[in-house]
Amino acid sequence: MDRDEYWEINQICTVEKRNFLTLSEFYPTEALTHVWSVKNGKPTEQSISKTGDNLTLWNEYYVSLDCSAYDSFTDDIGLSIGHTFKPYYFYWDENAEGFKEFGGLSINESQFSELDGGTEILALIKSKNYLVTDIFYRENFLFNINFTFNGNNENVTLWYDPQSARVSFDSAFANADGSLNLSKASREGINKAAIAPDIAVYPKSLP
Repeated sequence: MDRDEYWEINQICTVEKRNFLTLSEFYPTEALTHVWSVKNGKPTEQSISKTGDNLTLWNEYYVSLDCSAYDSFTDDIGLSIGHTFKPYYFYWDENAEGFKEFGGLSINESQFSELDGGTEILALIKSKNYLVTDIFYRENFLFNINFTFNGNNENVTLWYDPQSARVSFDSAFANADGSLNLSKASREGINKAAIAPDIAVYPKSLP
């Protein structure tokens, strides 16, 4: 089969007034997005190429890529299996003339509980007999919480609302009383502090 049949042109997206062409390269169990731009009249592949798939433009400032891992379940000897996909977030750094990742600042439960809404979220997770293993805060106001039970690895993504100064979640994941429906909001797998550590930039503090 001709190699061209494994490729697909996705879109031209604009980030910080720069245009980028994205192409997908397909494999049996996943796809990888290549990201190209033009610099000084020459095609230039970006550092986030082949990091993940399904490049999504969230606003004019940053994008996400769905990144593949085998981490849905971890057995007694530490072997992880189960294919998962999780979004990681990137922004254009004009000074570096390249993309940077929103790296995750690792915080503990006490720090998270100090935020308005944090205590309730942790109490909900623990009420389901989950053990919280990681909490990351990213500069685009996102929190990732990893938790596990009997080897099953799950995570939930929340965000900090600067206007209300509160940890919030998508209304699609809310119960009738306005509380978080964890079964709807959680997804399989383990979020990392960064999927591309070489270009990750981490917050210095919580908001």
